[in-house]
Amino acid sequence: MVQIKIECNSMKKNLLLTCAIFLAILASGCGSNPEKQIVGHWSLDAAASGKLGQMAQSQGGITCDFKDDKTYHLGNGNGVSAADGSYTSSGRTFTLTIQKIDGQDVSKLKAMSPTVKVPDIIVNLNPDGKSMTMTNAGGSQPLTLKKS
Repeated sequence: MVQIKIECNSMKKNLLLTCAIFLAILASGCGSNPEKQIVGHWSLDAAASGKLGQMAQSQGGITCDFKDDKTYHLGNGNGVSAADGSYTSSGRTFTLTIQKIDGQDVSKLKAMSPTVKVPDIIVNLNPDGKSMTMTNAGGSQPLTLKKS
């Protein structure tokens, strides 16, 4: 009977150890996937964005909604202007390609005026997954957005 207890205790220890390892692996992968962290509603952090952020805030702020189908909607807080498109990722860096501006297809805008340039937007997601910096591909002053 003592031998059965030892085997049972040994089996319990192995089961607990296996569960602990599984949970550790599961937890380490959950919150750290940038493609999952970026999904959601983000809004301008004017204080962290300097003068450009203060100017944007005075015009209604900036919001961005990232969807898990790799599309996004970028707009200002008062709904006057918006951009829609798709995004790709490389680690914690995301490239947003604008496909529509205020509902109009960018290719049509470029056809009407060949000099129109629509740069991609570069987003760098901070490791905590709670804030990001956003610049255009030309390297303008970055804006900081925080997850709502």
